[in-house]
Amino acid sequence: MITEIRKNMKNILIKYNNHFSAVMILGIGIGTIYPDETANDNYISAGIYLFAALCALLSLTGTILKYFTK
Repeated sequence: MITEIRKNMKNILIKYNNHFSAVMILGIGIGTIYPDETANDNYISAGIYLFAALCALLSLTGTILKYFTK
């Protein structure tokens, strides 16, 4: 069962690798444009950047898996 879940996650990372890249670019753009006047705004912007960083890691992992599984 664990190997089946691992295989499915690997396929998802490989299949949607470009989508993660697009979300990362949008997240960086939104985080940059978002106003940072108060402390709460800074926290929201940091959350957007963290989500963009997670998408970047998933995209990088998918790209590496794509080239190693050919």
